[in-house]
Amino acid sequence: KSSIVVGGGFVGVSCALHLQRIGRRVTLLDRFDVGAAAAASYGNAGTMACYANVPTNNPGLLRKLPAMLADADGPLSIAWDAHLVKMAPWALLFAEHCRRPAVDATSRALGALLARAEAGYDGVWRQAGVDPDAGMGAFCGADSERPFASRGGYLLLQRTPDAMRDSEAGAALRRAGVP
Repeated sequence: KSSIVVGGGFVGVSCALHLQRIGRRVTLLDRFDVGAAAAASYGNAGTMACYANVPTNNPGLLRKLPAMLADADGPLSIAWDAHLVKMAPWALLFAEHCRRPAVDATSRALGALLARAEAGYDGVWRQAGVDPDAGMGAFCGADSERPFASRGGYLLLQRTPDAMRDSEAGAALRRAGVP
């Protein structure tokens, strides 16, 4: 039997490898070369984001929403047309999930999933014949001793003191939600 996997990012490649492991013939499709600057996994820089348990919804977002909507070039811009009425139920549900109890529950649930995420890659590393803690060798011309994986945590940087204060709630969710 044959399968087609659409998307050559880490998830697509992982799915393709799993399908091969169970005996499928796999064709992997991506509109870009795998690993190219526009490819799926390029933007996350290969990050296995085991710390990413902070939901987009948060109480601070509701305060920022009017300014975000007013900025046509901002991260949230909406075309003001008749379709907005159809979006109202989704928007109300999104706003409801910005309440602190909902954010905390989502963060705990994501943390429980992400706590197992890194170990979930072990089979992919093994099938690819890669020791993630060994040097990249020929795969990385400039720094061949750098390991494939870095297990030393993460560092979040902010541009301003206000942004750093705004990030404290997310940092607290990470500490509480990811074992």
